[in-house]
Amino acid sequence: MSQTEQQGVSRITAQITVVSVGPTINISPGSMCILIADSFRVGTKPTLLFMLPDDVRPITCTGRIVWCRLSDINPKLFEVGLSFETIADEDRRKVIDFVATHVRLQR
Repeated sequence: MSQTEQQGVSRITAQITVVSVGPTINISPGSMCILIADSFRVGTKPTLLFMLPDDVRPITCTGRIVWCRLSDINPKLFEVGLSFETIADEDRRKVIDFVATHVRLQR
């Protein structure tokens, strides 16, 4: 996993499967980018279900699509930016800890 910075927020490259949606490209404490087959309209609020590596309990939350574009990875796919809208405090803490741990490992 490698670290990237976007708007001053730590973001790590991570491949986490979001059930019924697709794999992530990266994740930050408040958002993720997902690679998908069909485009989503900005403002759509899908329910997300995913598991962080080395965690046995899935995270369920509501996301909000903030952008959608053709993928640089595969032009037949789309990259979708989602912000976490509704997420349990414990789950948010798990995402924050996951990202922070991997940021520290990169240093």
